[in-house]
Amino acid sequence: MRIPRPEAVFYPSDYLINARLKKSILSCFELVCPDAPDEAFDTSFKVLDIALSVLEKSSAAYHNVEHTSLVTQCGLDIIEAISLQIGKLNSEDLTSYIVALLCHDIGYVRGICKQDEKNRQIISLDGKFVEIEDYKTDASLTPYHVERGKIFVEERISEFPLVNVEKVKEFISETTFPVPNKERTNETGSFYDYAACVQAADLIGQMGDPKYISKLSKLFLEFKETGAAKMMKITSPVDLKDTYPQFFWSSVYEHIKDHINILEQSPRGKKWITSLYKNVFTRQKSETFSLSAQILFDRMLKLISKAETNFEIFQGLAKGLLEFYDGLIAHVYELDNDGEVLRSKKIWSVKEGNHKIKEFIKESERITFESGHGMPGRCLEFKEPQWHEDFSALDIKTFPRAKLALSVGVKAGIAIPIFTGSEVTAVIEIFSEEKRLPSNEDLSFIRLVTDYVATQFEL
Repeated sequence: MRIPRPEAVFYPSDYLINARLKKSILSCFELVCPDAPDEAFDTSFKVLDIALSVLEKSSAAYHNVEHTSLVTQCGLDIIEAISLQIGKLNSEDLTSYIVALLCHDIGYVRGICKQDEKNRQIISLDGKFVEIEDYKTDASLTPYHVERGKIFVEERISEFPLVNVEKVKEFISETTFPVPNKERTNETGSFYDYAACVQAADLIGQMGDPKYISKLSKLFLEFKETGAAKMMKITSPVDLKDTYPQFFWSSVYEHIKDHINILEQSPRGKKWITSLYKNVFTRQKSETFSLSAQILFDRMLKLISKAETNFEIFQGLAKGLLEFYDGLIAHVYELDNDGEVLRSKKIWSVKEGNHKIKEFIKESERITFESGHGMPGRCLEFKEPQWHEDFSALDIKTFPRAKLALSVGVKAGIAIPIFTGSEVTAVIEIFSEEKRLPSNEDLSFIRLVTDYVATQFEL
């Protein structure tokens, strides 16, 4: 029997994206709003079909169906993680939130608004237009895509009674980049605020994409077309990759750090953060570290990611940092249940061949540190690494173990804070046989590793 050929080209990726997002949306409603009416599902699915059918027509190199699907999935994972903390959410709010995720970049596509003509595209709610030449891609609408998205929602989505169009427009406004500097109140500004969640999903869904680094060449094409590349002083995709870590830390991290903490509460959320940090760290370490440090970094991340308990994470961290720092001893202190005193976790990593440190270990496991006391206590107080380059010059009040440390060959040390969320919950000490200050490479390596480790802890 002859099987007839299809009349049109079939793109399975688009079909699979649609099916997977419908499954994710349904799962989100079941978890976040188990009593949601059928209308909420139906509305979300219909808007999904509309949005993807429009975005399939986009000629923009990067802002397309795949990008929107990643942002939507990230947004669903954020709101699910929030629900685990605060319980059920309102089904109408959730529906409007999902619509905003699906439509946040729909304004990139030309010809979607009622007043759009062939080359004449509306760019504002008050009726302003811009001319787009035939040879340009939809990326040329980058400066106007947020306003166009809001126009589209008003024209096409207002027919759905369950969707609060004004809220959706407000949520989409939060995806403007550079990120708007807004003073948020406690009522609307926490990471439970839907508008802030849409903003975070847009950033994390993009930068936490496992394939993001390879897609930067597509993003560069958009930047080049809009003139953004010239303003950013980048001339190739390589330049965009080289500046990516600095851009993340200086322009993005501050706006998503609360949502990073929230995503860490769920298994799927942790995958986003692991991928996000991997993208940042992989690029940053290649620019910053020696080859041996890069190899150690990769080995540590693999070891830590496979750890099944916090104890195993600390063990891997202590061993790796000791090797990187070429130290003599590494030791872990953990904050007690009252959150006031650091006590020894009795996790040690010691350079092979040293048999003289039993008394130092015994004293370190006995002593405790309050905030501001000793290197560990100052880590707790200032939330930054603390160090001494020469123990022989210290007063015993400053470092109670100085005399004992010198007797076993320790001459310098650094204490490194380990965070859970924004709070220091542990400190790792590393002691060296040589008088030394931490180098920029030392501090960069420490920051990258400990930031990654913070995403792995079970809270």
